[in-house]
Amino acid sequence: HSMGTVLSYHLIDIYKFAIDKFITFGSPLCYMNINKPNTINKWVNFYSPFDPISPFPIRSCDKNIRCFNWHNLESYVNSKYFTKCIF
Repeated sequence: HSMGTVLSYHLIDIYKFAIDKFITFGSPLCYMNINKPNTINKWVNFYSPFDPISPFPIRSCDKNIRCFNWHNLESYVNSKYFTKCIF
């Protein structure tokens, strides 16, 4: 979530960690001009247009899922796509 997604992204990119599913919530990466690292198989991002930290989708990820109740983890977890992403 938030700054943790930025740190995780940079560690994956720098150290070339192989990641099957990278799931981000409320990520400020939407403000950065980044590319999906080749070592990430699938990247799903949950964002909210009402969240000042993550109001936009991340262009380089595989799927962006819009949620409406920002900064409430339940709104992300209760999304019908969340369980599909995890399993």
